[in-house]
Amino acid sequence: MNRVFKTKWSVAHQEYVVTDEKHASKTKAAKSVVALAVAALMLGAGAASAAYMAPKAGSQDPGFVANSSNQLDAAKKSWETAEYKKDWGLTAMKASSAYALGYHGQGVAVGVMDSGALLQKHSELAGDRFHASHNQGQYGSTGNRYPQGAGSQFDGKYEAGQDYDVTGDWVLNMNDSHGTHVTGTVGANRDGSEFHGVAWGSDIHVGNTGGTDDSNYGPFLDYQFFLNGWGQLAQDIVAQNGEKRGGVINNSFGTNTRVNATSSSKQGADGFNIGTMMEVNTTGQTEYEYFLFKKIYGENPSFVDAAYDAVKGTNVVQVMTTGNRDMKNPYYRALYPYFNPEAEKHWIAVAGLKKLSGEGETAKYDLVKNFNEAGNAKWWTVVGPGNAIYSSAVVDGSYLVPGQNNGGNPVPEGVELGSSYYATWGGTSMAAPHVSGAMGVLMSRYDQMSAIQVRDVMFTTATHKNPDGTDFDSWTAAPGEVDERMGWGLPDLEAGMYGPGQLLGSFDYDMSAGSLDVWSNKITQIALDQREREDLAWKAAAEKWMKNPTLAMTGLSEDEKALLGEMLTDTNEDLVGIDDALEKMTEEEAIAWRKEYFQKRLDTIQAKIDGKLYDGSLIKRGEGTLIMTGSNTYRGGTTVEGGKLLGYSNSFGVSGDDGKANGKVVVNGGTFGILETYNDQFTMKGEIERGEGTHSVDVVVNEGGTFQITAGQDVTMGTLEFKEGAGFTVGSEDVDVLKEAYAGKEQTGTVTTTGVTGDDLAVANPDYAFFKTELKVDGNKLTGTLSRDETKSFATYAQNANGQAIAGALEGAAGGALYDALIGASKGDVAKTYNSLGDDFILNTRNAGIVNGMTLSRAIKDQATGIGEGRKVEMADGTARLWATGVGSWSALDYGQSDMDSDFYAGLFGAEVDVCSATKLGLFFGAGSTDNKAGDNKVESDDIHFGAYGVTNFSDVVNATYGFVYSHQSADATRALQVGSQLGMNAFSGDTDITQIFAEAAYTGLNTDAYSIEPYFGLSWIHAESDGFNEQVGTMAFSTTTEDQDVQVTTLGVRGAIPFTMGETKVALKGDVAWNHFFGDTEAEASMALAGSGVARLKGGELGDMASVGLGVEAQVGKMTTMGLSYTGAYDGDITSHGISANVRFNF
Repeated sequence: MNRVFKTKWSVAHQEYVVTDEKHASKTKAAKSVVALAVAALMLGAGAASAAYMAPKAGSQDPGFVANSSNQLDAAKKSWETAEYKKDWGLTAMKASSAYALGYHGQGVAVGVMDSGALLQKHSELAGDRFHASHNQGQYGSTGNRYPQGAGSQFDGKYEAGQDYDVTGDWVLNMNDSHGTHVTGTVGANRDGSEFHGVAWGSDIHVGNTGGTDDSNYGPFLDYQFFLNGWGQLAQDIVAQNGEKRGGVINNSFGTNTRVNATSSSKQGADGFNIGTMMEVNTTGQTEYEYFLFKKIYGENPSFVDAAYDAVKGTNVVQVMTTGNRDMKNPYYRALYPYFNPEAEKHWIAVAGLKKLSGEGETAKYDLVKNFNEAGNAKWWTVVGPGNAIYSSAVVDGSYLVPGQNNGGNPVPEGVELGSSYYATWGGTSMAAPHVSGAMGVLMSRYDQMSAIQVRDVMFTTATHKNPDGTDFDSWTAAPGEVDERMGWGLPDLEAGMYGPGQLLGSFDYDMSAGSLDVWSNKITQIALDQREREDLAWKAAAEKWMKNPTLAMTGLSEDEKALLGEMLTDTNEDLVGIDDALEKMTEEEAIAWRKEYFQKRLDTIQAKIDGKLYDGSLIKRGEGTLIMTGSNTYRGGTTVEGGKLLGYSNSFGVSGDDGKANGKVVVNGGTFGILETYNDQFTMKGEIERGEGTHSVDVVVNEGGTFQITAGQDVTMGTLEFKEGAGFTVGSEDVDVLKEAYAGKEQTGTVTTTGVTGDDLAVANPDYAFFKTELKVDGNKLTGTLSRDETKSFATYAQNANGQAIAGALEGAAGGALYDALIGASKGDVAKTYNSLGDDFILNTRNAGIVNGMTLSRAIKDQATGIGEGRKVEMADGTARLWATGVGSWSALDYGQSDMDSDFYAGLFGAEVDVCSATKLGLFFGAGSTDNKAGDNKVESDDIHFGAYGVTNFSDVVNATYGFVYSHQSADATRALQVGSQLGMNAFSGDTDITQIFAEAAYTGLNTDAYSIEPYFGLSWIHAESDGFNEQVGTMAFSTTTEDQDVQVTTLGVRGAIPFTMGETKVALKGDVAWNHFFGDTEAEASMALAGSGVARLKGGELGDMASVGLGVEAQVGKMTTMGLSYTGAYDGDITSHGISANVRFNF
């Protein structure tokens, strides 16, 4: 890292605190009964780590998300706090525009490979968003991380076969502060103090290079170490993001190959001193560095190959710095896809941007000219803010030394090494994490895209403009083209919210059911045309050389030689850490290596030609909806395979050699339709006007595809052709139109074409829950009418009481997000929505908890009063006893709409004492777990139990047992909700408390020495209460508040036992049958707020009368010890429960 020192002392903490971005860490205890019991004793309550500061009285977060286009400007400003402005890069990238729309990296994992980070110990990097990746293995080679030298405390040597074991946590005297600074820029906490990262909502997984920023990314580092490290990071982020989405890994670490300087005045491209640096100004010089890697690693892969090998076959993208050395090209690590084009889609190279002057709207930006430029890597390069960047740091004894000024980052004398700190540094090391953070933010915006696709969005929406509209000073390319110096430009998190700016080849967009995306950017083809010209020119020159491959490049023009680069087989410099013999290539080696990578490049270009990938095209897949409103000029056509694609007639590109003919759309599946107007409430642009453009669209609808007429709109288009089996319908994305139709006002739309063919082959296929449709074709005009079906209402599709409650709330509200989502839905989707929202699984877990609580109290009663010789034997005249029991119950429950399983486990420890000849009292505690599951829905809890009991004997005729049991369940739940065709997976946590007071009287007058028979009657009162919970489907929020439940239970039963001996062991067989009657609040109830569409009162299944049986055996296994094993079953029409318990009892 090239450090640029300019710093101010840390500012005081601000007053406001984020209260809506808590990242609590909840640690689940092990499911072992013993471990849980011990944990219950040791830990009174769980601890949580938080990624934010404790709120101050009266403080609140000023940032808010816009709910309308009118709020957008104010929402942007609300995020531009002192903490935001501490890093000028956020302003330059317009991050507040993304935050104002609700995107800050949430739901995304980002990787960082660097010199570790001070995770959890630095307040900016604390909380459960931050993770240390673990890399363990053996080195595959012998080498040195620091051939050019490093601080004396850092040992860079390693040997083949040597074991290593590192995590992403910063280690003193192994790592420096570099990784801590970089990690902060990516995603430091937004906590109201100092600064925050770009993607402050993302999870950050940090890997460790095993060294410092002096690790040399020339041909030195170990392939196996980095393959394992990058591979583990890729696994970590993919595990969280999913294989489809992949992720991004930031690589800011390291320094370039050095030379032993022969001249201290050697200057780079912009006049900066590069006396000790290996040059990569020309294509030939970059090729020589590539040759150097091939020479030194031989037949083995290099550590840069490891970067690709770790992510190939995935959707993970590697972000690489270009270097800090005033060169026209990047070093090999960032330039890798030039020689290995198969890796290009996995690569982002980052050059540096600096702020020249001004603040905010008056700011001026430019390339950091003493850093490496895009050069031959321009097609995958952007610039990132890389000068005077304030971020988190650690006092490492290297960059930050106590008692020194540290280039403007003063550390007072006496500060301990390893202390958290802040510093202002510069370099492409600081630029790259801005780009990786921007990728995290964009991935949260485009949650249906892979990271590779999001990379394309970031490239094609990047800017080269200052806020006043002028170009960055060093920008040289035409509008829409890619620049030799700055690549695509600076990531623009405002423009990036509105879809891609160009389609870089075939853009295959697979959207899940219920998802919506709106692309309002103008999608062009300018950069593709530029690349085609340049690629074809290179191809022609390369093919000419391949026919006569010589070092002298005989037969090529000077322009062609310049394009391919002069072939260098040696250097005039003395490269640090490389033997002289390895610096020189033979002619045969150089020609072979060039032919190898030339052929890969030629094959890649030919594949693009064959696949027509120099024309941007769109494939729409999946069941989601995509709206396009830009005046778009991509030339490769549009294909619809599923879901819905709607847009203006000029939004689907162009065709023809001159690029002026109508765009072409082929509909193979799903629905396609033309809009005249669109009110964007997704990216809050409001009413979007149709842009300029004389072209329209020609559409072919094949079997399985549907053409939609938009109700309430009159549109024009080019030709429309229906194939046999094609469908057509009428619909609308405008909720107001649908509401008008539901209110009884017919809504008609028309499509006027330049020619319709095959209309007699088309089949009308509307499927609306609440509407009738009328469709007709008259000449070149299609007409569709939507009207209310008076025979249908929201209640029509309710299949149970909870569905009726939801339907009633919707009818009463006549508005809100849920109402709007369902009014245009199909019959099946409305019914599925009711069944999903009204699913009583969560409520029925309460009843399952009550039944499990009865199993627990039965175990307590059995301990309190035993039956048979095994329990009654007098041992050492003991008047006190210790006991332990383990309980397991497996239940299948069919309450209400739920078909669920409930597994309950508990381990209990107790003690009792005889307080008089007729009475004993006892206490117990324990822990366990409960797992409830119904399909994909789960509620899993860690449970704590405690209570007291007593037994009193009345004249050897009646035994009275009494006591209470308290259970606390700390639960994690997952549940899938469906609204229309949209699915939302939800995870939430909450607590349930169940209190039970019981009393039981047994008649003991029938007992004899040979057997015992005890009729008994019991009464229990059970109180249960649970936390409410919040869920979401898309932008719709559902809040459920549960009601307390009081249940009474009467029990009538008889139990018996037969004692006998086996050898010298006293044994008792016992049995129990009972009937339990429930009354009181036998149904769990809750109120669900339906996303602004009213409140529905929901009920769970009803606890019914239940029979129970028990069988068991107990034996005296020692003078003071009794052990037992028993089975308990419970049965009614809705429950089948099987339980096993084992106990041991010690008298003393």
